[in-house]
Amino acid sequence: MTQAQDVPAPADPVETTRRWLAPPVALLASVLAATCMLNVVAVARSAAALTGLDAHFVGWVGVGALAGIVTAAVALVLGDRVGSGPFLSLGAVAAVFGLSLGHQMSGSSELTAVILVCGLSVGALLAGAVAVVSTLPAAWARLTLTAWASPLVVAWPLLAAAVTGRAAGSVPSLVASPQTALLAVVAVAIVSWSLLTMLVEPVPHPDPTWASWRASWWTLLLLACGAALVTAVLGFSPQLPLVWLRPIVVTATAAVVTGWMLTARLVPEPSARLAYIAVSAVLWVVPATAMFAVSAADAARGVTATIIVLFLAAAAGGVAIGYRGGTAVIPVGFALMVVAGCGVWVMATRPWVMVASVGPLVMVATAVVVSTIRIVGVGGSASRLVGLAIVGSLVLGQVVAIPLDWAMLGDLPSSGKEMIASGRLDAGLTVAVASLAASWTWVVSRRLQRANARVRRWPGMAAPQVVGSDQPVVGTDLS
Repeated sequence: MTQAQDVPAPADPVETTRRWLAPPVALLASVLAATCMLNVVAVARSAAALTGLDAHFVGWVGVGALAGIVTAAVALVLGDRVGSGPFLSLGAVAAVFGLSLGHQMSGSSELTAVILVCGLSVGALLAGAVAVVSTLPAAWARLTLTAWASPLVVAWPLLAAAVTGRAAGSVPSLVASPQTALLAVVAVAIVSWSLLTMLVEPVPHPDPTWASWRASWWTLLLLACGAALVTAVLGFSPQLPLVWLRPIVVTATAAVVTGWMLTARLVPEPSARLAYIAVSAVLWVVPATAMFAVSAADAARGVTATIIVLFLAAAAGGVAIGYRGGTAVIPVGFALMVVAGCGVWVMATRPWVMVASVGPLVMVATAVVVSTIRIVGVGGSASRLVGLAIVGSLVLGQVVAIPLDWAMLGDLPSSGKEMIASGRLDAGLTVAVASLAASWTWVVSRRLQRANARVRRWPGMAAPQVVGSDQPVVGTDLS
């Protein structure tokens, strides 16, 4: 992936239009990708109906996750050669088909098609939006990446609210079902901008530092693909006795998460390592926690438009904090996530109490994600690696949420007490992960700040630049 550069605004009105529309298109692509992603509340509430359609649907979920991760990797690698337009167009068209079929499945073939098409759409949309920045000036690239990252946390409680009112087990469902007209408008907007950018975007230049990032890139990609394959193998093997299947699920999940964190040691840039750990810690655990908390709220009272506005306001506050803050936002944000996770653990059944606990979690998690996007920069190999980490964390976090809850609690979170128990388990995991992340990121961010202070004190000291920033940092191993 190329490194975005500061260049004068073009005189060409078409190119100017393309730049102005890049941030809203990245936002739409991120929202559409989240809608196509596996909805843990919808799956949990209709698990029996889904099993009736296809007893091996969990295996196909693993294959769909593999399709999404591989598609994202291809889009990130080829983004500086063919541009972002083809992948965004592919993702938008696939989303239309996947979401249109996702709420009216009547057979195993349709279920399999929805899983595979939605998986492909998620990878193409998320990674294609990241590839956009390779042909944008630095200022526009920062704004575009911020718009892309903004809904990565708040989308999940809203998507949970979209399926909470359904009767448990009434209709087999994998994803939320948006209005057809709205889906068509979003898809047309993304495809139209993609066609425009394929015609007028400048030719990107490959990043010369890519060779030093290959070890971390391939390790992360193989780990993510391996986790998806393990899910597929276990899903296609229902004959395994439960006495073995439950510990296998727990052990495999722990092994993947451990390997995911250890991969950070291969990241060559300290600031990118900080960003990698931060986005992974947030996106592995927060989405499922927020979704179960919303689903546990009193369904009779419903989730009103006012509550949705409050969630959006919390996310907007997190975007503002993360965009204006520095590295200190990350450890402080994780510390506040610990407190917010304790509040979510209550699993309030009244919507307003639920908002009072989930809203702060959404705000601080969004601030952490946006801050990491600002730290890692607006192009180059660092943003490529962190982009793959974001896609992998979101996809695998949603895929393993229900099996892990089932393995540890003994029952599927289909409704009522089971949903609350799963939410409390995920909230506990959020508190544990945020506590570890707060400690680690605090140490690393303090070292980065001291390194920058030393460089400012002795301006003649040679030091590499923080990725995507104008502040230098000593390039030592800060892990």
